[in-house]
Amino acid sequence: MINGIIDDCATRFEAATEILNTLIALCEHDLSSEQTASALGQARIDQLHDRRRALVLMRRALDPSDLERIEQILKEEGAAVRSRMDELRSAARNHLSAR
Repeated sequence: MINGIIDDCATRFEAATEILNTLIALCEHDLSSEQTASALGQARIDQLHDRRRALVLMRRALDPSDLERIEQILKEEGAAVRSRMDELRSAARNHLSAR
């Protein structure tokens, strides 16, 4: 139990927080890539900065007792993490096979 929250709820809160942390890290990765490759330009960089800010605010506002919001993050943002990680794996495989 963490601060009166049952273990399952605490675990789900931690999972939701890690999903948000992963999305923030992916935004940082994308920002780094965009800043070194000027092809897509400033608009994409601004979009990534905005997304990162929104994710940080979402993480800060996440209340361990707000089970509905936690479930929403697990479902929606978890799907975003899975999708993005699939893209990265595919890109890595393509890169390796092109060698």
